[in-house]
Amino acid sequence: MVNFLPLFSKLSGAYAKFGLPANFKKYFVKNGNVYWGKNEDVIFPVASIYTGIFSKKPKEEILYII
Repeated sequence: MVNFLPLFSKLSGAYAKFGLPANFKKYFVKNGNVYWGKNEDVIFPVASIYTGIFSKKPKEEILYII
């Protein structure tokens, strides 16, 4: 289970809409990443779960916004 709230609470402007439950649920998985938006506006690299960004003391947070 992954808590995306800390990452999505940092989104602002046009990207903030992806933090709303109805829009958040409209994700898709492609090439091992999770995407939101028709043009892949927000990208979450799933590999980061395994590299420790969601550990108790994350080294960094990764969320790509295009």
